[in-house]
Amino acid sequence: MPTTQRRYPLARVTLANLASHKLRLLLTIVSVVLGTSFISASLVFTATLQSSFQEMFNSSLSSIDLRVSSSNQIGSVPFTERAKIASVKGVAGTNPVVVGGLAITDQDGKAQIAQPGGVTAVGNFHNTGSLTKDIRLATGHLPQAYNHIALSQPLAKTMQYRLGDTVEWMSAAGGIEKGTLVGTLAPTSTDQAQMLFTPEHLIKSFTDGKNVNAIDVDVDTSQPGITVQQVRAELQKMYPKYKVQTGQEVADEMNKEIRKNLTFFNYFLVAFGVIALVVGTFLIYNTFAMIVAQRIRELALLRAIGATRRQVTLSVLAEALVVGLLGAVLGVAAGAGLAFGLAALMSKVGMAISNGGLTVTATSIVVPLVLGVLVTLVSAWVPARRAGNIPPVQAMHQDSNTAMGSVQGRTIAGAVFLVVGIVVTVVAGASMVGKPGFITVGVGALAMILGLFLAGPALSKPAVYALGSLIKPLPPFRQTGTLAMRNALRNPVRTATTAFALTLGLILVSIVGVMGSSTTASTKQVITGGLSCDFVIVPPTNMLIPRQFTPGVEDMVGVEDSSAIFYGFTDIDGESMMFASPDRDASHMINYEVAEGRYDMSGDTLLISQKFAEKMHVHAGDTMTVETLTGDQKVPVKGIFKDNAVIGDVVMSFPLYERVVPPSHQFAYLILVQSNGMYGVSTMKAQLQNSLAKLKILRVQTTEEFAGRQAKLLDSMLSGLYALLMLSIIIAVLGVVNTLALSVTERRQEIGMLRAIGMSRASLRQMFYVESIVLSVFGTVLGTAAGTLLGWALTNTMSKYGISIVVIPWQMIVSVLMGSVVVGVLAALGPAKRAAKISPLRAIAD
Repeated sequence: MPTTQRRYPLARVTLANLASHKLRLLLTIVSVVLGTSFISASLVFTATLQSSFQEMFNSSLSSIDLRVSSSNQIGSVPFTERAKIASVKGVAGTNPVVVGGLAITDQDGKAQIAQPGGVTAVGNFHNTGSLTKDIRLATGHLPQAYNHIALSQPLAKTMQYRLGDTVEWMSAAGGIEKGTLVGTLAPTSTDQAQMLFTPEHLIKSFTDGKNVNAIDVDVDTSQPGITVQQVRAELQKMYPKYKVQTGQEVADEMNKEIRKNLTFFNYFLVAFGVIALVVGTFLIYNTFAMIVAQRIRELALLRAIGATRRQVTLSVLAEALVVGLLGAVLGVAAGAGLAFGLAALMSKVGMAISNGGLTVTATSIVVPLVLGVLVTLVSAWVPARRAGNIPPVQAMHQDSNTAMGSVQGRTIAGAVFLVVGIVVTVVAGASMVGKPGFITVGVGALAMILGLFLAGPALSKPAVYALGSLIKPLPPFRQTGTLAMRNALRNPVRTATTAFALTLGLILVSIVGVMGSSTTASTKQVITGGLSCDFVIVPPTNMLIPRQFTPGVEDMVGVEDSSAIFYGFTDIDGESMMFASPDRDASHMINYEVAEGRYDMSGDTLLISQKFAEKMHVHAGDTMTVETLTGDQKVPVKGIFKDNAVIGDVVMSFPLYERVVPPSHQFAYLILVQSNGMYGVSTMKAQLQNSLAKLKILRVQTTEEFAGRQAKLLDSMLSGLYALLMLSIIIAVLGVVNTLALSVTERRQEIGMLRAIGMSRASLRQMFYVESIVLSVFGTVLGTAAGTLLGWALTNTMSKYGISIVVIPWQMIVSVLMGSVVVGVLAALGPAKRAAKISPLRAIAD
């Protein structure tokens, strides 16, 4: 006998069991694959995104010798400083940096956003500086006349433009412009959408003519004694208030910010993969519990011939290790495929990530492998331990349906946890708000979920009886319904464990449903309550309204008044804040509910929300330090208003706004319009839209339509969450399939007897359908009930954050309950077909 077999006598047994149960373990492997593939895909995708941004920043910035920019996050550099910088010894050339976005129209004249974030405007400055070094022509030539432009090749292809075509676009300062396409730029590593202008055109259309975002410096290190650091020191001495950085330092700074932003995105996606694996633990547990129950005599024989408890336990765990490892390896491979598909999809819709392929890191391989194996081993531990504890003689006299032990103690503990969880959840939801309430509901949720798991076997009995009483009276199900009900009651622990996977998934779905519906309804109410205007003019999603487009609305026929609401970012008392700033008095179009002080937007003024005032410990009449383009300034807080989602936490007077935000960054996010009543709503809306037709990108909406649009955006996000949660539901359904499939093997003789005494194949299939429906509906009812209660409580605790309406999504709940019947039938298709094919005589003889 080989040494390995002598040292590990149960190794062959383990491998033989894996081979004989490969079909039974298939769905278990699939559940591990689904969870680990999602985790792997998340890690690979975010790593690829990060690598893509790093590649983009490094390729465009690392070749820059030095960059001079404002130390203020919203600041700029005077264009006139370019000549002074050029006069410094060792400077070979300078390159003004202008960051500008634009919208481009297609061949039909319709405004298009070629990709999220729009198109980046760049310039060709005297063929010096590193920016031009990175520009490579694909066709045509560089812009030479003022009305010449060049487009990145992928952008030209997307918009179907050819050399010589007239291109129309909209920019912040230049408004609507037209130019001739004279060249296309070779694709970059990230297929960034770019439009190349002459220097004069870029400065006029994307700046105020006086300031640029930064100035890049080309150092001539070929001169004796000249180094980049030497020139940097000289420039820093000339401009102590500016930042002088190398291109690599700028790239590193941007990469650090990208990593920070992608971290949350990564954790968010990985969390759904972990949820799927947690749901999969019940499938794995059930599978190994049923396999161990079916192998009791075999395991007893091993014990009788000398195998120790430890060896038997390790043998079952070894099977789990192989299953977990195989599922995790396949999951990692599938995850890479998912990430590749997602990257290809984004590239197809104009959001190219990288032309360099996927970035597969050690983390994206090791984490899903470890999680997949660990979850499988933990899930199989209890069945494995039970296998090792089987007394040899006792087990030889038990059949495969041996009970799993008394559930009395488990039921009592479950009842305690369940009652405590419900009470804590209800009390917290009814009387607590904010973080304390949220945490308390979380504690109640854990107790409730643990209670449902422990009390599941006891709850399954009345639930199965109740569902059976609904099914059995129906003529087609009188006999099969009774048999199905008895089969479900045969092993309450197995029934409850199978159903609990569905329960857990649907708890999450129901929580998201209640909170999502409540947030959507509250958003609509907050917006309609926060505005008292008749119409709102809005840009397309992912775009803003350039300042040049805002004047003149108040002079249109039928308009009583209008106000463009601008936005910006700056530091206020050390806090980086987004703020709103109406360009005209909007007090009659925005419902300011002043809680302290007064509404006064004259001079340099701030109005702040109650929430922000409490956070910063500020009262009306106090001053706050605002970072402006010329330095910090003390600004009085004239009033404190009740929270208003339309204008946010800070409202800044417009004269101050103009000194805080550079002209090239002055954008409005909406324009409020008050009608004078000359026309009806529909006529006035059409009148406004016709007047704005030349601007192409702007759309007119009533206040109700605007609120509905914001709610629709929330609904889109909710759809994404539902799609991610579907992964856990799919695994739960696989659990039902697996339980039924294993029960076919377990009940082979019983099925043969039923067929022998006259049960038809159709009736046998029907029996499995009903049993599967009972399992699915039981898990669904528990999940939706618990999830709805938790969703109600969580929503109530968030009332201070603007979620003031609690909406129970009854339509979704009814749809889920009806869907559980369909799921039950689908889950039983395979096992029922397999059972119907069993030969009665062979089954009885087994």
